[in-house]
Amino acid sequence: MSEMWQKIENCRIITGMEDTVIDIDYARHIWRLEETWVDCVSKKHLTSDPKFFWDFTKRGQKTGNDLCILSRELFEKTDPEQTAISEKKLHDFLTWVELFQSNAAFIIVTHPLAKSVELKLLNILKKYGVKSENVEQALLDLSVTRKSNAAEEENFDLFIIQKQMGQPDFDLEESLKEHYRKHTYVNY
Repeated sequence: MSEMWQKIENCRIITGMEDTVIDIDYARHIWRLEETWVDCVSKKHLTSDPKFFWDFTKRGQKTGNDLCILSRELFEKTDPEQTAISEKKLHDFLTWVELFQSNAAFIIVTHPLAKSVELKLLNILKKYGVKSENVEQALLDLSVTRKSNAAEEENFDLFIIQKQMGQPDFDLEESLKEHYRKHTYVNY
């Protein structure tokens, strides 16, 4: 991922952000961003047109969705016994690498943009008289996404399995195999 962030021009093209990532550290599974960079970028975008955020979000979601779809396909179509890699599988893998790098470009620059949106929302909430003790809950209420994430989708599918367990002719083993096939790409 850090290799992608070092390809500054690629990051700019993929994300539409002129502000490139600076001074990032990775240690013990934790990414640390330079706070002055985050603050600088978030303040710069306080006056950005909402269309900029919308376009950024849509491009990021498309990249992430494409990565998920290809990840599932690669996982499902991989035969552990196969020793030779077909030209198509090699092409699919290289496409996956490209999508992974593009997704990585969005991941880091999302943080200062999210902070910018948070600052805008805090100002709006204060302007409309939301009390300081209620601001965090109001901000949380405004920030909940309409699109479910992989963990929510998996949880919902488990709920459906649970509901079907009492039905005659229900095959729990087959349902769990299908559940595993569908959700194993999440890797948790």
